[in-house]
Amino acid sequence: MQKTKIEWTDYTWNPIKGYCPNTCSYCYAHRMYNRFGWDKNLRYDTIEMNRIHKIKKPSRIFVGSTI
Repeated sequence: MQKTKIEWTDYTWNPIKGYCPNTCSYCYAHRMYNRFGWDKNLRYDTIEMNRIHKIKKPSRIFVGSTI
């Protein structure tokens, strides 16, 4: 989970990592995976899942911003 500068949210949270199999033409995540060489296999990140409990409430959380 990361603090973000996106104006409509406070944090981004991605407990599921990997490459979405759809190839939507408007998707920015595909470009990010190709640019940074991220692992494209879908997987559940248990460490990231536990980070949700550490944020201050109330907060706005963007879930799945890189899938």
